[in-house]
Amino acid sequence: YFHGDNGAGIGASHQTGWTGVVAKIIQIYGLVDAKQALASGIQSGIFARTVGKEPNAKAGAP
Repeated sequence: YFHGDNGAGIGASHQTGWTGVVAKIIQIYGLVDAKQALASGIQSGIFARTVGKEPNAKAGAP
């Protein structure tokens, strides 16, 4: 048993690192569109959307 949101479960501590990496990869690919990636290269397309944002900022928060 492994709870993906809070890491609860027997033997779950070894799974929390890679699941966080997979979640970040999914998030990055959701931010990049094909047109932007082709126009500026995939690396600059990824970082252009994430640089300067607070890691835990909520959308619309002051």
